[in-house]
Amino acid sequence: MVQNPAKAADLHLVTGPAALPYAEVADTLARAAGRPVRYVDLSDAQLKAGLLSNGQPEWQATALVELNAYARQGHASTVTDTVERLTGRPPRSGSSPRTTRRRFAPDGLLTGRAGVV
Repeated sequence: MVQNPAKAADLHLVTGPAALPYAEVADTLARAAGRPVRYVDLSDAQLKAGLLSNGQPEWQATALVELNAYARQGHASTVTDTVERLTGRPPRSGSSPRTTRRRFAPDGLLTGRAGVV
């Protein structure tokens, strides 16, 4: 809950407590799912070819490649104090498997078994 409702309508950059590399995110998801998940670092050409071969329109594939390049250059690794400023509590990490399952797959999507989290 936002402590200062006047700030609720402002634009906020909300982050977790740390910027995580994609490989670490994959590892967290793997632990939560109980099965292998891995991040594969693709070249821009590989990423675009994969997106196009899976039906993405050219404009969208190009935009996603540019977004990936932006993140790869470190521009998406900003960590802010927004959560704490707005709520009075520090942001929580989703790094525990139990927390990850609860937050991202409450209906069992990560495990592939509905109702099993």
